[in-house]
Amino acid sequence: MNSQRMYAVGLLVASLLFAGDPIEPGVLLRDGRIIEVPIGREAEMALVLGADVLPLVPLLQETEHRVYLPVVVTGSTQAASRRIPPRPIPEPQPTSEPSHLDEHWDKQWGAAVLRLPVMDNEPTGAIVAVLDTGWFYGMDEQPNVVPGWDFVDGDGDPASLIDHGPHVISIIGAPHDAAGIAGICPQCRILPVRVCNADGLCPQTAIVDGLRYAVLQGADIINMSFGAPWEMPYIESAIAEVPDDVVLVASAGNGGDSTPHYPASYDGVLAISATWRDGMELASFSSYGPLVDFAAPGFCIFGAVEEPGRYGYKSGTSMAAPHAAGVAGLVKSLHPEWDRDEVARFMAETATDAGAPGRDDRFGWGMVNVEWVSK
Repeated sequence: MNSQRMYAVGLLVASLLFAGDPIEPGVLLRDGRIIEVPIGREAEMALVLGADVLPLVPLLQETEHRVYLPVVVTGSTQAASRRIPPRPIPEPQPTSEPSHLDEHWDKQWGAAVLRLPVMDNEPTGAIVAVLDTGWFYGMDEQPNVVPGWDFVDGDGDPASLIDHGPHVISIIGAPHDAAGIAGICPQCRILPVRVCNADGLCPQTAIVDGLRYAVLQGADIINMSFGAPWEMPYIESAIAEVPDDVVLVASAGNGGDSTPHYPASYDGVLAISATWRDGMELASFSSYGPLVDFAAPGFCIFGAVEEPGRYGYKSGTSMAAPHAAGVAGLVKSLHPEWDRDEVARFMAETATDAGAPGRDDRFGWGMVNVEWVSK
């Protein structure tokens, strides 16, 4: 969808960073601007100045000077909460039908709003590659995980050291059983691709390698719950190489405004905004704009947070994207011959209209749902 998107190249590259006067100690470069902060407080100040991203990683560190390059990071609302007062986490309310046996189904308002039916867990569905921090292989409840790769450490063990990737994966593929939670596509096969480190930093080279790897492994869907508010031609070129039969899904960003986030805003990628509990109101932290394709639950979403079996709430468009990726996985499982435009068209036809009638900049074509599965 959004095949008419056009973009300008604006990535800050190393040659520009090294040009001109030397960079003074204790500065962060963000979006081409120089922001002075005390040495040792870079991460803290990035949280204050940023929205959903910690935008920098040391490229060169010397005694007198530090140089930084922008990188993408996992989407989180912790930073945004400095600017946008967060809503209190609501008391879990019983969800509506259909009823699931999963232990924490009563906390899964998002899956309930999508009208998630009970499904079998046989690994016969689409392959969903999750480019993120990896997976918790010690979880008691395991989705249909297939062997993946770690592009941070360069090995075949994409185990996660933080809970972002596992939370995303559990939303997509947790089995429908008596334990844990119910994933949107329990029959989908999950391909964990670790492209983000323990600090949530996602180097662009790892993302590009992860995209190419996912395609080579036969991924039908690629979920990217990360982003930054500037263009990255290196990643854009890699996305352009992805075949049309692979559906790309990304979080729209947690900026709370219409600033485009990437890679969600690139052509061929479904950009997903986040809703509050009722599913019909956009979350205040969610980015929006003309490039948003769909909305999905993203506030107070229950998922895996710690091995071997602890679950908890997280908020952000990072949580909305896997809901949409799970729906896309269900569609591709039913119609493996469809390309990404056909999948997106079906998702638009079956979405729940929200906001202004038809397509709008906050909900795109509407909030995804899976009510059609039971029909």
